[in-house]
Amino acid sequence: MKKIIDKKKIIFLVGYLSLIIGFILNEDMSGGSRHDYQVLQENLIKTGFENGVFSYLFDFYVKGQLFHSPIFYIIIYYLQNLFGNDLTRFLVLHVFLLLPYLYLKTINLKFKKTDFYIYFILIFFLSTSYRSIAIWSGREILTIIFLLISIFNFLKFNNNLKLINIYSSFIFLGLASYISPEIGIISVIYFLDLYKILGTKQIIRLLFFNFIIALPFLLYLNYYLQFERNISSSFILNLKNNLPFFFSSIFIYTIPFIFLNLKDYFKYIINKFILLISLCIFFLILNLNFESNIGGGAINFVLKKLELENIIFIFSSLGLINILYIFQKHLKYNIFVLCVFLIQSCLNFHFFQKYVDLFWIIYFVFLFKGSNIDYYLKNKKFITYLVSLYSLIFIGALTFK
Repeated sequence: MKKIIDKKKIIFLVGYLSLIIGFILNEDMSGGSRHDYQVLQENLIKTGFENGVFSYLFDFYVKGQLFHSPIFYIIIYYLQNLFGNDLTRFLVLHVFLLLPYLYLKTINLKFKKTDFYIYFILIFFLSTSYRSIAIWSGREILTIIFLLISIFNFLKFNNNLKLINIYSSFIFLGLASYISPEIGIISVIYFLDLYKILGTKQIIRLLFFNFIIALPFLLYLNYYLQFERNISSSFILNLKNNLPFFFSSIFIYTIPFIFLNLKDYFKYIINKFILLISLCIFFLILNLNFESNIGGGAINFVLKKLELENIIFIFSSLGLINILYIFQKHLKYNIFVLCVFLIQSCLNFHFFQKYVDLFWIIYFVFLFKGSNIDYYLKNKKFITYLVSLYSLIFIGALTFK
């Protein structure tokens, strides 16, 4: 046991030191986090808060085109006033360290505790997206902290059926949504599970409770934001344009699962060959006459470098077919969860790799359903493939920079 504890400490220490070095060197492995920081946490705060917080909320912000919630920037504004910009970034980096701790705590609650789970915390230090939000104080840090606490309480409710846990779960999901509004859609997954456990009266009470939590934000939207400019006609268009990017990004993270069961996977592909061809045609048509100069995910980025961006439909098709393969059991439920993940990731006009990178390990372990998930998490080969994948992405990001 002492050996495992030491191993955990070593992983945390090496990971932490690598973030400190990245902070000093202004590392930006995801490619856009430094720019986002300069635009949103330097320029926007400098100009937007010139006449105070209320002026920012009810005058400056409502005239902008930013889809983000203003709450995070208000927090950063107060921190920058107290500590300055660089020290605020440094403090937020240390808040980031809660993420691997909360993830490990939650995974140990859901599954029988095993030594292999400690290797999952490597993801938080190898992932280019997690490193970038840590170094450039991304709003996603607070979002994911609240989301993990929410999931932890939801899992506790599943274990003990105490209502205090489910109400706590929705409170923290609400807090996550006040930082990143798109996260609120995860509540439909909660309600789908709760409908089978709780009676109609309790479900209605929970719906009313969620309405009360969301009321301040809804009032703000109604009176001060022209919210329809972001989600009306453009929503369907964004979804259509981002579908190929979403599934090509998903493809990357399915590779360790496929490597673990190559023979069985090829049998599945042969049986589903017509479906695969149909998906290729679907994504090919979807991608016709559409060109994205910003974002598009890692596969799209590499294909553009090779001048092969027109074949992205192949990776999109494989990404979707791989998800169907991995989550064959409880397929209808998992397709529903996949749709929630898709909507959450594709709301914006531009699609970025981090939309999938930051959340897939949360969806895979805690939100998708499958009796084989435990098998993957405790499999030495799978962990090796997973860590190798992130290491290769890490090296690739350094090389392309």
